Amino acid sequence: MVRSLALLAVLVAVASSRAPAQDLVGPKWTPLSFSVAKPGGGRNPGLDLDQGTQVVVRVELPGQNIVAGDLAKCRVDSFTDDLKTDLLATPDPLARPAVSGSLTWLSKEPNNFTFRTPGHPAKGATKVRIKGSLTLVVGTGEKELEKKDVELKTKAGVDLGIGTIKMKLDGFNPAGAPTFYVYDGNRPLTSVALIGGDGKEIRSRLVSSMYGNDKAGKPVHQATITVPDKKVERCTVRVKYYDTVEEVKVPFDLEVGPGL
Repeated sequence: MVRSLALLAVLVAVASSRAPAQDLVGPKWTPLSFSVAKPGGGRNPGLDLDQGTQVVVRVELPGQNIVAGDLAKCRVDSFTDDLKTDLLATPDPLARPAVSGSLTWLSKEPNNFTFRTPGHPAKGATKVRIKGSLTLVVGTGEKELEKKDVELKTKAGVDLGIGTIKMKLDGFNPAGAPTFYVYDGNRPLTSVALIGGDGKEIRSRLVSSMYGNDKAGKPVHQATITVPDKKVERCTVRVKYYDTVEEVKVPFDLEVGPGL
């Protein structure tokens, strides 16, 4: 299901400082940074492809839990300066504009999105304007489930009913490093707890989260869990998750400047 928040938020920020989030009827936008990096004259063409104009903002949906951004559905329709320069126009077909996001609610600074274009503002420009839309995944109805006395280090992993937790077997497991487990399921996890046979919680951490689609096009939620104690073989697994997820389309019209 896709909902649309038909709101065009105009945001004006001073690039050198963090402006407070604006109180909008709908999403809240906070500008975080603005930068322009010009190519090095062909000395490193591969690095030059990453140069251009970059704007980082944080978006919040008051009263809603943002799980992820569906970056494949996020769009930048126009990226211009106040002298009408089209920053999306570039002679290099490999240097495409991009939208990227942080790991949302697992990040210390959640819901950050970066808008980048290989173009540069014209001399004398004082701000840039970006138009497009974000597709955010929000979760509701937090629930908890528990699997008692399960074996973690099996090939099949732990079946939670909403997905599985399996030990990551990639050959990289140096001494002193934690054991990595990967969750793959149809509901986003909000927390994971491992309980030992003595009733005490085993130290673990939910460190990252991803959202995408499987080969059939169905939404998939993934997460990485670390367990420092390599001796853990059996335990009780307790997870919390959002039972309902939906996509919310958020149009935007953002202005950021000065300081170009």
